[in-house]
Amino acid sequence: MKLLRKIILLLIVLLVIVAIGGRLFVVRYGPLIEEQVMLALKEQLTSELSLGTKPEITLFRDLPFISAQFNDVLLEDANGNDTLLSAGSCFVRLNVWKVIKGDYTISSIRVENGLIRIRQDDQGKWNYKVWKEVGGNNTNNGFRLRDLALQNMHLDFANSVADRSIIADSRPETAKDASA
Repeated sequence: MKLLRKIILLLIVLLVIVAIGGRLFVVRYGPLIEEQVMLALKEQLTSELSLGTKPEITLFRDLPFISAQFNDVLLEDANGNDTLLSAGSCFVRLNVWKVIKGDYTISSIRVENGLIRIRQDDQGKWNYKVWKEVGGNNTNNGFRLRDLALQNMHLDFANSVADRSIIADSRPETAKDASA
């Protein structure tokens, strides 16, 4: 019984140390992560990005990743006259070990509770091309997105050239073809 108590006490002490260490990590690297994430996004976007609140940095939500949670996200379309993306929450993830080494590369983004409005106008121009083109040997841009996850999103798609529109939710049973 004494051995079991010692093991439980040791586990509790380890959990407290990990929690304190995680909090110190977020305090130490949080402002730098916020700055680097915003810089990487602004360098790569050609459209206006608006955030409702300052990002919240969390360590334990997506281990081995650090998450920067943005709320009330709005992204203008490529034409600058409509909203391409409106989301309740957006999570930008970075690898913990890479952050410790000074590499603040964004590895994935998860967007939740929102709307994506994709349009093609009569001239065939799409409104979703809001990322700068990657050309040449430009590899130090802090943005190597490998994963984009959409959760509880509404899609509004309209193609004026093909006279086709689709409205869909993230639940498959709600998708419908609106171009009848």
